[in-house]
Amino acid sequence: MEYLQKSAIDFAKKNPQIEVVVQPRPSRHPIIRAFYTNGFQKTKCVRKCTVEEIPEVVKSLRDHSGHKLRRWNKYVISDTPSVRGIYSPFHVNEIHSITDLKTKN
Repeated sequence: MEYLQKSAIDFAKKNPQIEVVVQPRPSRHPIIRAFYTNGFQKTKCVRKCTVEEIPEVVKSLRDHSGHKLRRWNKYVISDTPSVRGIYSPFHVNEIHSITDLKTKN
């Protein structure tokens, strides 16, 4: 309740692209729910959060895209994957150094 009285109004003024709605939830844990423009929503429970931790939760919801986190199986995402694979300096047989290039010229 303290966060709503002190910081929520300032947060709403600094971020006009975000709509702040307060709804009472009697006999339930307090939550912060974010609705994103892509149709997703994310909810965080702030039951054990202190007044100092709630703005961090609100900022993390503000900066989140709304998509669910997922693990990427491939490290490189490409429309045209290479036939040779991912480049690695350990695949080169010869070792080149700067002094070798200077002596060749």
